[in-house]
Amino acid sequence: MKKYLSYIFLLALLIGLNGKNIIAANLQAPINLKASLIEGKELPTVKLEWENPQDSLVPTHFAVYYASAEISDPTKFKNLITFKNENKTSFEFSKLGPGEYSLFLVSLYLEDGKKLYSPSSNIVLVKIEKVEKPYIKFTSKPANEGYVKLKPNEVWNYLPKISTNLKSDIHFALEGKYPSTLTIDTLTGELNYTADLGVYGFSLIAYSVDNPKVNARQEIKIKVDTNVIDPKPEHCALIKGTIKFADGSPARGVVYAWNKNKNVEKYVLKDENEDDGSFELEAYEGTYVLETIGKGYFHEWYNNASELANAELITVKCGDTINIDFVVDAIPTPKKFVLKGKVTDASTNDPIQAKIYFQIAEVLPGMPADKEIYKKQFLAETNKNGEYSIELADSYKYIARAEAKEKSKVYISQFYDGVYT
Repeated sequence: MKKYLSYIFLLALLIGLNGKNIIAANLQAPINLKASLIEGKELPTVKLEWENPQDSLVPTHFAVYYASAEISDPTKFKNLITFKNENKTSFEFSKLGPGEYSLFLVSLYLEDGKKLYSPSSNIVLVKIEKVEKPYIKFTSKPANEGYVKLKPNEVWNYLPKISTNLKSDIHFALEGKYPSTLTIDTLTGELNYTADLGVYGFSLIAYSVDNPKVNARQEIKIKVDTNVIDPKPEHCALIKGTIKFADGSPARGVVYAWNKNKNVEKYVLKDENEDDGSFELEAYEGTYVLETIGKGYFHEWYNNASELANAELITVKCGDTINIDFVVDAIPTPKKFVLKGKVTDASTNDPIQAKIYFQIAEVLPGMPADKEIYKKQFLAETNKNGEYSIELADSYKYIARAEAKEKSKVYISQFYDGVYT
């Protein structure tokens, strides 16, 4: 780290006593000052280290002075912090944000209203990078939604998962109305509980050991009732197959299997297929409809249906392995064409510098469409001769509207067919 020679530190720091400035001739500056950043702290933390001259008056305090960027003139520094001499030759502080700073240290002697200052130490540089705001967040849930529903004496276990950018240890705690028999591992957050009748609501808290103010809360609700429905069943069957184009080449996409059983209607199975077009879904027993969505082909329900109402029902029983092969229709690749034109004054036939907006008005048959596509606009601009050229896809019909750039005359924005609205 770059250092500078010491400077005599007079400034306006010298405090008057009975109208006189006092400098202690034998109060010497700290020597060999060094600065470094401490890793693993919640806030950017600077550590100063120095040596005390042997024949100096022992200071009662030290003062840290700083300036932004690399500066060698001590008169441009400001006091950052003053701290007591505790017979240490190092000090840590977290008062600076991201940036580059010059620092020096001064010895102080405070007694009977007197304030004596040494010259400044050598100047050191420290650079503080921007630090991401510390966070902790839960990435797992104790239940898909609502209450954790249990039967009396049912054993429940939950091991939470978190993400964090902290280097310090994370511990866990409980807060609120939780069962007296619920246990928690404060190091991992793991919860264990043998259910007894009741309804409970409480918070699982993950917090930084170094700074408990950095924490995350997860609300947990438990309902123990004799009428609780059995939990989600285990996977016991396999649905597998491929997604391919009519020519046999693989298509990349996602397959969804929707269970039609009312007791498990929210159980949706999903798999993104491989490069060879194959997919596998571990399934529960039940009746399903399957659909596939992907780039480059039209959305399809099995078997070759464009609407849910026409989808084939697939019955699955435990132990089954069912093969489902999608044959999808490729979306045609749009062809480009070049549209040219000219914008002129209706009275004088003079060219007008203008912007021409082309907005999609209709999607031609056989091409995919959604609401967002009608919001798209394509822009062309005329040259000094009023001429323009633009490349468009042949998959759509367009509405064209011209708008003059010129501010000295008033031209009304006009659509291609001559209307203004």
